[in-house]
Amino acid sequence: MEKRIPMPSRTRPSTLRTNGIRCLIITVVIGLLVWSWRDLSLTAVGTAIARWGWREGLLFGVLNIFILAAMCWRWSFILHQLQFPVPFGSLILYRMGANTLSYVTPGPQFGGEPLQVYCLTAKHGVPPTAASAAVAVDRLVELAGNLLFLSIAAIGVLRMLAPEAAAVKPALAITAGVGLGAALLLGAMALGCHPVSRLVAWGGRRTGWSRKLARLIDFVQASESRAAPILTPRHLRWYALAAAVQWGAFLAELGLIYAFLGVSLSAPELLTLAVAARLAFLVPLPGGWGILEAGQVAAFAGLGGDPTVAMAACLIMRARDLVLIAAGAGLLMRWLRPLAVAQPKRRLDVT
Repeated sequence: MEKRIPMPSRTRPSTLRTNGIRCLIITVVIGLLVWSWRDLSLTAVGTAIARWGWREGLLFGVLNIFILAAMCWRWSFILHQLQFPVPFGSLILYRMGANTLSYVTPGPQFGGEPLQVYCLTAKHGVPPTAASAAVAVDRLVELAGNLLFLSIAAIGVLRMLAPEAAAVKPALAITAGVGLGAALLLGAMALGCHPVSRLVAWGGRRTGWSRKLARLIDFVQASESRAAPILTPRHLRWYALAAAVQWGAFLAELGLIYAFLGVSLSAPELLTLAVAARLAFLVPLPGGWGILEAGQVAAFAGLGGDPTVAMAACLIMRARDLVLIAAGAGLLMRWLRPLAVAQPKRRLDVT
């Protein structure tokens, strides 16, 4: 019997590309962190954080619970309008799990939406089209509101960033463009134009995959049809109110962090630091690592503040994020294990 000589394994181009992207991300994050810490003393940063006591930590925790609830209110409202109410406490837990996935993926604002849809369909029996429509509308409204608000706010504070203003302008142009695109997408769905399914169908025709994508196109079109009735002017006013509450809570949280570190921020200064922080979380880096620290240090120094205080504020934000990530990861492990076990059983019952 003829022996086969094993051929040397070759690394696939996709694997090389993935590893190259990972190395690039790690290099960028490390470079930004080194730049942020270049003139700072770890002891001085620790001394600034030591200003916090248990009262400050308790108030900070309560405010973050309120922010999480505010983030889920619009989602709950949308599901009620679709006639598929879900307990509010469950939505908060699902959003925590989704935030964990979003945090560890490039572009920390998105990534956990499939989990939100999965939880609605698997745990509450919401039809997939309705679940997808609810999550998509919620996230698109949030994206459009955040980016448009950021763009408008940044126009008023650019002059306060001094030399850093020129570097921020391209990012703001992209931010405004994406926000406007999301708003136009929502408007088209409200008019019943089915823009996403049309785009998928166009891509299928261009690539010759029209038959393969037929079921996906039908699903997306059905989801868009579900979304149209919840994009009326009356609903949009409630969505705008939810966005205003979220932004108010975020500004209060940021102002609270710096106040507990001994710095009283004026309204323009608070808005400047808020714009820098939110832009950092839109950069395609997991968790905005490096860019948040660099942005806060640069912005606060541009306002004439001590960069040590800005870095202490960043570490407090990171501690908050790690607590939420740990809680979300625990919830993910608890939910997905029984769902994975139950899924084959349902299939066996059907067959």
